[in-house]
Amino acid sequence: MLKKITLVVLSFSLSGCISSSTSTIPSETHAFFTGDALCLLTPGRTEKQKLKSLHIEQWGEPPGFTQQFNNVEDYKVIKKDTCMPLFGYKFETGYAYHITLGFTEDTDRAASDYSPDYYSASFIVWESSDKSKNISFQ
Repeated sequence: MLKKITLVVLSFSLSGCISSSTSTIPSETHAFFTGDALCLLTPGRTEKQKLKSLHIEQWGEPPGFTQQFNNVEDYKVIKKDTCMPLFGYKFETGYAYHITLGFTEDTDRAASDYSPDYYSASFIVWESSDKSKNISFQ
């Protein structure tokens, strides 16, 4: 009997069912091509939030591309509803990508089920018959 109780308690603790911490899902990033350049938009982000980090991973090709700003004065101000800087990263047709963007906190934002400080997108880049690049979300 003690073994069964121990197994149940261990299962719940490993699954996070009895943990007081909850994980927050990143907010969704909108992505699309304008010509040959990928544009990322972060709906819901406020003007107070600054870009702290960018991570781009081509699935199956570690380690990926990371741009991390460690000093507050290096954080990037991005105007609302403008494309995020991708620091020259090129997206190849026929590959799947995952992008994560990290922003500073805006304490004036209302609470949400999604993280207001992290955005992510996963997509595949494909080429249409007119040779323009497109994406399909996963």
